[in-house]
Amino acid sequence: AGQITNPADENNSLSAAVQQGIGQGTTLITPIQAAVYAAALGNGGTLYEPQVIERIETVDGTVLLVFEPVINGTLPISPETLAQVQEGMRMVVDNPRGTAYRRFPNFPIPVAGKTGTATNGTPDPHAWFIGYTYGERQDRPDIAIAVLVEFIGDGSEFAAPIFKRVVEAYFYGKPFSLYP
Repeated sequence: AGQITNPADENNSLSAAVQQGIGQGTTLITPIQAAVYAAALGNGGTLYEPQVIERIETVDGTVLLVFEPVINGTLPISPETLAQVQEGMRMVVDNPRGTAYRRFPNFPIPVAGKTGTATNGTPDPHAWFIGYTYGERQDRPDIAIAVLVEFIGDGSEFAAPIFKRVVEAYFYGKPFSLYP
C-alpha cells in the first residue's frame, strides 16, 4: 500500500511536510505506484490499475480477448493544481534550470518528469525518474514510466537517461541515445 503519513502527526510538522513534498522522510512507495501516479498526472487525474497485457490474439491476428482499462479512482486535486504540477514536470526537462534539462536537449517526443535521489542509509542513494509522454500520437498511446536504480547516485545522472532510452525504444523501436 505504500506509506504517506500525515505530517501534522509528526513533531516537526513543517519539516515533515517539506520532506514528503519531495518524496523523502516517511514516504514509502514502490516503482509501480510511482508509474501509476505519473500516468494519472499525465492523463488528467485518472488512476488506472496497472495493465501489462492489452489483448490476446492468435498467430493470424484474430483477437481472442481484450483487457479493458480498470479505473481505481482520481487524484484528489483541483484541475488548477494538476495543471501546475504538469507544468512543473515539463519544466524539469524543458527549462534550463530543470534537473533533467541536459538529458533531453532537442528531444522530439514531448515528455514531462521528476528526478529523485533517495537516501537509503548508504553513501550511494537510489536514483529515480518518473515521467510520462504527452505527444497524443494516433499510432502510439502515451505512456508513463518509473525508473529506479538502486545504490548509484542522482536521478538526473542515472535514471533519467534510462527513461529516455525506454521512451525511444517504445516510439522508434530502438533506443538512439547513448548513456552518459
